[in-house]
Amino acid sequence: DEATNLENAINVYPNPSTGQVTMHIAINKQTTGSLQLFNAKGVLLKTLHKGELSKGNHTFTINADDNLPAGVYLYTFKTEEGVTNGKIVIE
Repeated sequence: DEATNLENAINVYPNPSTGQVTMHIAINKQTTGSLQLFNAKGVLLKTLHKGELSKGNHTFTINADDNLPAGVYLYTFKTEEGVTNGKIVIE
């Protein structure tokens, strides 16, 4: 199944976190994409990436020091193949 082969794997850790959160994304083929961070109300806080992504592994970091108080945050990773959403908790 072609769609399964294009699925992106995202590993977010530590989650919950008290400081830095690392996001590892494994991409099965070159694509165009964006990775964005939102607050719990859906307001865009930060665009971590927008543009081309080569096949392979990519790492992005979010720091609680970047004006991110304790709370729940949402991320959206969009590529030509689809959208992956997830939750990050900062304690």
